[in-house]
Amino acid sequence: MLDACLAALPAGGRLVVHGVTLETEQLLGRLHAERAGELTRIAVETAAPIGGFRGWTPARTVTQWAFTA
Repeated sequence: MLDACLAALPAGGRLVVHGVTLETEQLLGRLHAERAGELTRIAVETAAPIGGFRGWTPARTVTQWAFTA
């Protein structure tokens, strides 16, 4: 699917891909090595109760690859 998206991307067009699995992260790392662009990992945590206190609960880390043709 990414090959089709990249082939259809017009000059100056931007493609942003997000992934949460190891397999997708490997694919995005390969695309970044081949085509450059921006590779970013985004981690978010939310406050949640822990007994009578509050602590941080992490969400799944998202890997993002952004590419401009």
